[in-house]
Amino acid sequence: MRPMFARKLDRYVTRLFLASFGVSLLLFVGLFILVDFCSRLDDLEDAGRRAGGLSEAIEVLASYYLTSTPLIFHQTAPFLTLMAAMFTLVRLRRGNELVPMMAGGVSLHRIMLPFFVFGALVALLMVASQEWIVPKVAEDRLRLRSYFQRGGEMIKNIDLIRDAERNVFHVARYDRLQRTMFDFCMWHRENLPDGRSAMAREVRADAAQYRAGPMGTGWYLKNGRERLFRPEGPEERVVDSLTGTELLPSDLELREAERLHLSFTELKRLFHQNPDQRSLRVLLHFHLTYPLSTLVLLLLGMPFVFRERHRSPMVGIGVCLMLSAIYFVLDLVLRDLGNRGSLHPVVATWLPLLLFGSVGATAYDAMKT
Repeated sequence: MRPMFARKLDRYVTRLFLASFGVSLLLFVGLFILVDFCSRLDDLEDAGRRAGGLSEAIEVLASYYLTSTPLIFHQTAPFLTLMAAMFTLVRLRRGNELVPMMAGGVSLHRIMLPFFVFGALVALLMVASQEWIVPKVAEDRLRLRSYFQRGGEMIKNIDLIRDAERNVFHVARYDRLQRTMFDFCMWHRENLPDGRSAMAREVRADAAQYRAGPMGTGWYLKNGRERLFRPEGPEERVVDSLTGTELLPSDLELREAERLHLSFTELKRLFHQNPDQRSLRVLLHFHLTYPLSTLVLLLLGMPFVFRERHRSPMVGIGVCLMLSAIYFVLDLVLRDLGNRGSLHPVVATWLPLLLFGSVGATAYDAMKT
């Protein structure tokens, strides 16, 4: 095979693949917007009152769908990659283009090389977006969605949050739009020489808002009271701001946000605060295995499009989609067992990838090229 021919072939196959990928992505995004918009028609009037008018509510809704697009891409990227590869191969096969390519000395594996190159790029993009894009747009999406939910801006009963300074917090209600905690309390305990711990500080307030102020950006209190527990007796005073903690609004919203949208760094921070939660350990591993499923689905799906016993490639596509669904269902079931403690988190997250990856690699290698 001449290098010039190979480069032209790669460009041609890549153009077809990208077109299929773009159409599939637009289809998923359009379907989400259509279904979601129809479900929110009754809430537009209430949202208009919260946002300041109907036009402002429509603008908020448009921003909501705009921020949802990266999340839809991240959640469907492995499946979109597989769909684009399948439909590209079906188009080449129905156009009788594969036979001349293979007659020119190009193997089927070589023809499909751009799919796996793009799949690897998609996996890397998923890792990067999970770390830097998805958490930000998920937070913005959560704030925008609260306009269309009665009381959706409130998070209730946030109990026993711990920070790096060993403070413990209780918040009766948190307004994510105003970044304000209501009925707030913070306790700090210190270790004694005999190994025991004792209460050293308590701060209570009717409300605490995170904003810029005279002491810089931080938590400013309404009716704040601080009690210091000293050997000679407790000392109580009025305070206007919260010190001695690095608690951020995101720490409160992490409890409410969909944890699948948290970055690897945020998950590690949350896990260190709650080391007894196995679900967080499972999610840490899932953040590594989910991008790799893009390549596993390609290995699993491509052989079924070219099974000779199928009279139509669409039958192979149907079998491929069914196997992909089985993969994700098994992955979901095993992760649930990992969350419950029935399986080790490593086994719960990596077993489907290794099992289906092995089957896919074997079937791909056995393809007649």
